[in-house]
Amino acid sequence: MDKIIYHGSKNIVMQPKFGLGKLYNDYGRGFYCTESLDLAK
Repeated sequence: MDKIIYHGSKNIVMQPKFGLGKLYNDYGRGFYCTESLDLAK
């Protein structure tokens, strides 16, 4: 069964690039997703 996950972006991301982003974000570098559409908004 496929699972739909959301990322807080206006663009569709088919293949995320890991290791990008700011080093000192709340959770560090990463590509964060959620199963909740409301949370991603």
